[in-house]
Amino acid sequence: DKVQSLSYSHHTRQLISCGADGRIVVWNMDVERQETPEWLDSDSCQKCDQPFFWNFKQMWDSKKIGLRQHHCRKCGKAVCGKCSSKRSSIPLMGFEFEVRICDTCYESITDEE
Repeated sequence: DKVQSLSYSHHTRQLISCGADGRIVVWNMDVERQETPEWLDSDSCQKCDQPFFWNFKQMWDSKKIGLRQHHCRKCGKAVCGKCSSKRSSIPLMGFEFEVRICDTCYESITDEE
């Protein structure tokens, strides 16, 4: 949902956001966060090697319909929907709400993340 309002508290070093749905989130600005990875480019899924819908040559050669491309928010790999069926929040990376991640990264998430 869209953020409607932001307010920063200098005393507590917190950012407070209010969404259009009425949800209020308090962000602790003292927490060190991991930098998010750059999204990688690929003509096929970097997990199962199935072609994305614009990769006509690989679709023709493999006689398969192309898939939609997604990106894992944890590793940045280009993946298909089947290989990125999981969602998780990753507060250390700044994702307080659940985001799409690949199945491999989902299995490797620790309690600290």
